[in-house]
Amino acid sequence: MGPWLYTCAQCGAQNHFEVSAMLLPEIHCRACGFVKTNPPEVRERVGKALEEHKWYAGFLELILAVEEELGISFEDADFPQPFVIWRRLLEVTLQRAGTVVAEKQAMGILSHCAGITEMDIRQRLDEPVHV
Repeated sequence: MGPWLYTCAQCGAQNHFEVSAMLLPEIHCRACGFVKTNPPEVRERVGKALEEHKWYAGFLELILAVEEELGISFEDADFPQPFVIWRRLLEVTLQRAGTVVAEKQAMGILSHCAGITEMDIRQRLDEPVHV
């Protein structure tokens, strides 16, 4: 996520902050020192957006690595939910690879690309993919 532009309500100065500054209870104008408070609901909403952004970037890296390793292509429709569970990723990987790859091989490739053990994946089959 890119920088966040805040225009000071007191002096009109434009301040560039990282989006993560919205997680702070308050920010200060760099020109005049005016304090802007960030309500808890705003901080919570921004925190969720940042987490989703972080998750999505990691998930894209993972599926691109799996595609390259297996020579397959995933489709947007393969992963309709905002958070994909490991079981769904394994199922779609096996569907896209056809008979070329067995479940054990697919699990090994997912493990290698995600940088975690096969046992970790098996224990988290019904949990969201977080890499």
